[in-house]
Amino acid sequence: MADLKDVIRPPFANYDVVVYFGCGLFSLPFALHYIPAPKLRAFLSLGLDTGVEFADAAVATLFLLFCVYFIGHLLAFLSSLFIEKTVDILLGKMSSAVLLANQRKVDETATETIRAWIKERWRRAWAPGRKLKFLARLIVLAPVSLAFAGTYGIKWFGYFGSRIPPEVYAKIGSELSRRGLAAPTVSREWYKAAEHVVINNDPSAVPRMYNYLVISGLFRSLAFLFVCCAWMEMVRLSGAVWEEVFFANQINDAAIVLRLAIFNALFAFSIISYIKFARRYVEEMLFALALRDRVEVASASPPNRRSSTRASG
Repeated sequence: MADLKDVIRPPFANYDVVVYFGCGLFSLPFALHYIPAPKLRAFLSLGLDTGVEFADAAVATLFLLFCVYFIGHLLAFLSSLFIEKTVDILLGKMSSAVLLANQRKVDETATETIRAWIKERWRRAWAPGRKLKFLARLIVLAPVSLAFAGTYGIKWFGYFGSRIPPEVYAKIGSELSRRGLAAPTVSREWYKAAEHVVINNDPSAVPRMYNYLVISGLFRSLAFLFVCCAWMEMVRLSGAVWEEVFFANQINDAAIVLRLAIFNALFAFSIISYIKFARRYVEEMLFALALRDRVEVASASPPNRRSSTRASG
């Protein structure tokens, strides 16, 4: 089983390539558009002159790749602070959301429970000691506030929806109880232990989970990238109103508003996609936890046959 796990477990480099390199490379055209291009191009080209053309090109390429990788890491870090954390604060973690979704499947009145849950999240967000952090996150998301409010108001991003049947949750609770772990509830920390059980005991589920993790990380970083672009358009819009304090000479107001609207739409699409694939990751883990006894029975059956043979002999 250990050999099989090593073969089918995807390497962590996939996340680096898609999320870090991918988002970093995708951000370059926007950086060249919004930051004075000649200076940025000169920085990225590094401008070495060692007399060996191949060496200069190789070093400059490696430096560009490092910059792209660094930008991708920076986007991932900032998106975790301002996208993922904001969603967690307002709606709760995905592990709690799928439990509330299950309650809504078995009880139609659970929608009121979800509304009360969201109101409590908002109350905690403005509690002393958390107010300034939450306010800072809202300020960062200000240029896409219309898109955020719109998607938030439409079924809470589809946050409290799940494909998991209620019967599966019963098996999940039984499996965790058998292992002496906490049962799934919104008031207890149970998810990380369940995730650890699946990752270390069901290697066939890991690649599927990992794919959803990579895609959700990609859209999370893209969502923050579009926030940054929206901020630049907001700055340009302010410059169109007060040209004397802006670095450009001519700005088309209508074009700025149109681009700002486009970035709001792209942000809405990205954050909804992030929510969707983050939920798929959690669902895949829970399905594996509930149905993984097939793997255990298969691996345990040969010893049982040998022992029964020895007993009959």
